[in-house]
Amino acid sequence: MPGFSFTMPSDPTQDDPAVKFYTKAGPGKDLPEPAKPAPSQAGAKLARLEAAETASQNDPKSQEPNDAVEPCPLKETRHALEAQVLDEKQQPLENIEVELRKSDTEALLAKSDAEGRVRFDKLAQGGYKLGLRGVDRDSWEILGDEDLPAERDTCTGDAAWNPPASADTAVKEHKVQQGECVATLAEKHGFLPEALWNADENAALRAKRENLNILAPDDVLKIPAPRPGFQEVQTSKSYRLGRKGSTQSVKIRFLGKDAAPRAEESYLLSITSAAGCEERTGKTDSSGFLAEIVPATTTELKVTMGSKPNLDTYTFKTAHLDPIDSLSGVQGRLTNLGYYCGDKRGELNGYTKRALRDFQRDNKLPICGEVDDATRAAIARQYQA
Repeated sequence: MPGFSFTMPSDPTQDDPAVKFYTKAGPGKDLPEPAKPAPSQAGAKLARLEAAETASQNDPKSQEPNDAVEPCPLKETRHALEAQVLDEKQQPLENIEVELRKSDTEALLAKSDAEGRVRFDKLAQGGYKLGLRGVDRDSWEILGDEDLPAERDTCTGDAAWNPPASADTAVKEHKVQQGECVATLAEKHGFLPEALWNADENAALRAKRENLNILAPDDVLKIPAPRPGFQEVQTSKSYRLGRKGSTQSVKIRFLGKDAAPRAEESYLLSITSAAGCEERTGKTDSSGFLAEIVPATTTELKVTMGSKPNLDTYTFKTAHLDPIDSLSGVQGRLTNLGYYCGDKRGELNGYTKRALRDFQRDNKLPICGEVDDATRAAIARQYQA
């Protein structure tokens, strides 16, 4: 028909997605799953976390311990050990080196303070060895101990251990100076006087000198190395250490008119030593003797006796008395016995000759003004040294 055109309609299912889908399916064919809607951002994050957790649980390596992460340990409690070094009169000794050993290769060193005290801290609980460096093993001892209070004991940290200093084993030769004797040298080098004097190295000097504390200038005393000695100690303790040989006894007899003893008489004693000056008061005994214990480093004693206005003062230089076989030794004894020999020593001057004659007359000896054997023996006997 004119003016019209006619088109055959297409298959209505041709463009239908559902029809297209199902026409491709049939018996025995796998149907693909329909597409899931795109997850939201939060859902995607949650999915990733769940997937990671599942993978971790299935991974055997995740079951092994992680060495990179460890618990933080608490600081271990440490302990202290204290000591006080005392002389034989229980007075503190300063600048004494005290050594604490953990083993033969680990040591701590400290010097005693003005109160004689040292302290070692940051120590693991247990036993150690303690000693005095440079002091012979027979010259010190542990006098006692007590527990440390908690506030002085517990601490933290680790002690800084060092190798012990090498011991000096050489034998030293010492030329005696005026004012020195075995007692002063033994104290200085860490020995008891008798131990130093009786050392094998000093056999020749012993044969020459009768008294260990009356040596002549230029005598040679040999000083061996101190024998090290350590004693067992424990942490959490305070120890008292006794230094032997740090003091010496002094005995002086005072006579008055007609050589009568100045018995039961009060005195003031002034002691000069390495520790300074100390004053004491006391009384002589029934025989007129002053007896005191003084530091081994004493250099001078001054004794004042009597009452005002008649005070008598006597000054004694310690370790200045020479052996009796020397002229200076004879002069020193005569002077202390009251026979003035002048100020020069070692010279048979007029004062000394007169002193000898006076002594010989008073002791009923042949009067010659010379030092013969009988006079020398009588002087030594009366002087008691």
